[in-house]
Amino acid sequence: MYYNGLGVPKDYKKAMDWYLKAAKQGYAEAQCLLGMLYEDGEGVPQDYQKAMECYLVAVKAGNATAQCNLGMLIHNGHGTPKDCREAMGWLMEAAGQDHARAQFNIGVMYQGGDGVAQDYEEAMKWFKKAANQGDARGEFNVGVMYHAGRGVRQSAREPWSGIRRPPTKDTFSPSAP
Repeated sequence: MYYNGLGVPKDYKKAMDWYLKAAKQGYAEAQCLLGMLYEDGEGVPQDYQKAMECYLVAVKAGNATAQCNLGMLIHNGHGTPKDCREAMGWLMEAAGQDHARAQFNIGVMYQGGDGVAQDYEEAMKWFKKAANQGDARGEFNVGVMYHAGRGVRQSAREPWSGIRRPPTKDTFSPSAP
């Protein structure tokens, strides 16, 4: 509630206090949220090492968000030397639990050849997995891949082929809510 300001004023320090209480009781989601506060410097000084420590506790409990966040810290070299292979391992762990952001990030790595051989078909596969869960960035990248003809036959009519839900007519309208 305090993190998002739901029903109370937004207060990262109070959120941190409650997350700490829950984390001390072994709640992995709270440990992951603590890591996010440290990673982003919300309510505390930004500290990638502490973020990594929090994520490592949460991943022991199989927390997919912590796996994804840890993978991205390692991928970006925040708090640790950059290691794309290790990052991919953590992202794959999270993606195996249907974590859409991890699936999207794997697609980005394949699209750009970042730590893996560039492979547009593999990128498209991962973008579609994220898109099928409603991830907007995954959906956008599926459209980009079709538009550019990367990993698929170029098509202006097929960008939503194989995606769980096609966009509504207002999806790209500036007046859409």
